[in-house]
Amino acid sequence: MQKILIVASKGMLGHILKKYLESLNKYEVFSTHRNEKDLKEKEFLLNVFDTNKLNDILEKIKPDFVINCAGILNKTAEENPDSAIFVN
Repeated sequence: MQKILIVASKGMLGHILKKYLESLNKYEVFSTHRNEKDLKEKEFLLNVFDTNKLNDILEKIKPDFVINCAGILNKTAEENPDSAIFVN
């Protein structure tokens, strides 16, 4: 079974994508989000700016695919273009 890691699984896109992929029963779906109290099985706490933690997660899971659903939206992106380019 192929493994998929969804980065930012609690956002607008991430939660729908996770739900859909899990419903197919064809993939082992892992995910990250930033709320420690909501962690469930196959979920990891991640601040998207923490590349060391992301590398640790990638090494642990060894996913076949990584889907980045994290994003910095309009106003914040305009005020912080370097961060927006990094995350988006």
